Amino acid sequence: MFQKKIKIAKLVCECWAKKIFFQLISIDSVEKVHLDILSNSVVIFSKKDLSIATIKKEFFGLQIYEMT
Repeated sequence: MFQKKIKIAKLVCECWAKKIFFQLISIDSVEKVHLDILSNSVVIFSKKDLSIATIKKEFFGLQIYEMT
């Protein structure tokens, strides 16, 4: 079971969502990444305690929400 689920939502376009998707899959603490083309968003799953602050440092200026 995943400990954290974080969503990066309302990206400008599909190309931004894909770009961020490929950046996220290279981060060690990220276990799984779901790319949602219809809503131009990315959902991050992690078994470790991944903080929103860590993701925000990587992607300054994006709307990031923690999903419970």
